[in-house]
This record gives sequence, C-alpha cells and structure tokens, in this order.
Amino acid sequence: MRKYYLFLLPIVVCVSFCVAQDTKQSTRPSFGVIAGVTGSTSTGDDYNKDKLIGWQAGALMFLDCGSPDHFVFGAEANVSSQGSKYDHVAFSGKVVLTYLNIPLVAQLRDPLGFYAEAGVQPGFLLSAKDKYNGNTYDYKDTVNSFDFGIPVGIGYIFKRRLGLNVRYIFGVYDTGKAENEKDHNHVWALRLFYVFP
Repeated sequence: MRKYYLFLLPIVVCVSFCVAQDTKQSTRPSFGVIAGVTGSTSTGDDYNKDKLIGWQAGALMFLDCGSPDHFVFGAEANVSSQGSKYDHVAFSGKVVLTYLNIPLVAQLRDPLGFYAEAGVQPGFLLSAKDKYNGNTYDYKDTVNSFDFGIPVGIGYIFKRRLGLNVRYIFGVYDTGKAENEKDHNHVWALRLFYVFP
C-alpha cells in the first residue's frame, strides 16, 4: 500500500493550497449528489470477458479555492455496480460486484467550467453475485473485500451547480483470491451531478 501513497500527493497539495489562500476567499465545502452509468470489465486470461453495464450513485463534496484556473479538491462516497460478463466453453454469465467507493481527486478547472481530474479510490466490497443459467450465486467468498483504483477524468460544471463527468478508474488491486488468476477492475463512468446552493 505504501507505493500508492504517492498518488495522494496531488490531493494533499490541492487541499493545502486551498487552505493557504487569502482568508477573504471562501474555502467552505459545498455538497451535492451524483448518479450515472458504468461500463466495467476485469482483466484476466482464464476466459473471455465482456463489458457489463451498471450504475453508480452517491454524494460528493467540493473544496473550491475560488480563483480562475484553480484547483478544487473533490471527495465522494458512491455505491457502484461493476463486474464483467464472461463466456466460457461450457457456460456464460456475468459477475456483478457492488462496491462502496471513496474517490478522492484533485481537479484543475478553467474559468469556463471545464476541468480535468486525477486521484485515488479505495473501495469496499458490499456484495458479489455470479449469475448464469438463470441462477444467482453468492460469489463474495472468492473476492477480496478491498479494492484500490486510480480515477482520471474530465468534466464540465455549469455555474458551479450542474455538471457532467466522464471518469475512468484503473484498478490496481487483484480482486480475486485465487492465486492462479489475476483480475483487476476497469470501469468507465458517465455521471451527472448537482451541487446544492
């Protein structure tokens, strides 16, 4: 885990920069809600895997430094449905993994409202279901309870209220417990969010 602390550096710099701004500028956090769709898959060469369409919803917080071309710190708590479809010689189905994710990102915004972001995302497994042949099986015992990803994305926020975000999360932790298989989550997310006045 220590080697991933390096990814926290931009976030620490971002928060420190906000706190160090002129006291006349507001650095109070703003809060909002977010929801969208995900397209996810997992790596692994044991059988063919295809993208699984899922969903994501949660709450967010922004700490805005308040100046043009500025940094914004963003934190979320979202529930995300991800996983992958699979196709084996004898059967096919899908694995649906539900996580509580805590993305922490640093955003660089321009005066028009466009932004780019990057950060870290710890995730905690809530459920894991293997669905095939019309049946659903509990898959949680074979999946690691902790996940860690690197989110990067772009977005647009209109008048600091309504926004659109496209994010890719590259999973760096092995999701499975089997020693002979290496699976990592890879997730695309298209989300809408609203920040309360």
